[in-house]
Amino acid sequence: MNAWGVLGKFTKAAAVALALGIATASHGAVINSTFVPGNNTLRDDDAERVLRLNPTSQQYEVVSKGNFQVGDILQAILAFTVVNTQSIPVAVNSLQYQLTAFSELKIDSINTVAIGGGLFRNDLTFVSSGRLAGGVDSMVDIYEKTDGFVFNQNGDPDTTGIPSTVAGNRILSLGVDTANNPLDFWVASVISTATTGALDLIQTASVNTPQAASGQFGISVLDNPGGVPILPLGRKDCTAVDGFTPAAYDVCGNVSGFARKDGVNSGWLFSSNTNVRFAVPEPGALGLLGVALAASGFASMRRKASKK
Repeated sequence: MNAWGVLGKFTKAAAVALALGIATASHGAVINSTFVPGNNTLRDDDAERVLRLNPTSQQYEVVSKGNFQVGDILQAILAFTVVNTQSIPVAVNSLQYQLTAFSELKIDSINTVAIGGGLFRNDLTFVSSGRLAGGVDSMVDIYEKTDGFVFNQNGDPDTTGIPSTVAGNRILSLGVDTANNPLDFWVASVISTATTGALDLIQTASVNTPQAASGQFGISVLDNPGGVPILPLGRKDCTAVDGFTPAAYDVCGNVSGFARKDGVNSGWLFSSNTNVRFAVPEPGALGLLGVALAASGFASMRRKASKK
């Protein structure tokens, strides 16, 4: 995805504001103020569960035993708690502030390999579930909110957990965009045995040690209504961090899954931590892109006017 693919999603008003160096009131302003030029990292705390389509009712149902199947949806609610080395602010103008995300990953393929000792490694590839607010290709919708709603892993997932996550303003949507970046991917590996399924093992694993599941991703910005200043294809060091195939991504990172944390509602199957990495342009470069966008908009308006 090129620079125009992401920054072109800004409104003309936002582009003009960037060109003039004026801070906009768009959603995303609070979290943007905590980013630094260059590489940035977000860390989260989340809860996850697995949904499977019932062929009779054609409704998705929660599953908690056995192994993953193609078509299963891995559903998660996330609260980002750290940006770089700083805690994300929890109060803004006396209002509760949080940066949260709702994610749905649909299993597209499973490759099972015997690794010895009676163990099997199940390699999963993911695509979008097509059900998120960010569009049919979105795999993660990120929300910024100062509305008093508090991220809640302790309550029922459907009546409390998910509603508390998506109650804010959607500022960013991410996903696999192979049309613009053919190397985009989201994968994971989980362990099973001949008699114990991967879902069963995740639930009984010790928290953090051993790691019950691991995942990696290199994905693209699909929609950016909050104007989050992510540099398109800016993260070029994912190979050094995660052992990826050499490539540049809008966003990359890794996920570690383990048994459900104490206090997390039993409606969630397990817990995990995610590290999300991306690059932010220098302020001057962002301003120049704003100028270019504004100029492009004015030129387009003049062309239209001349045809009248």
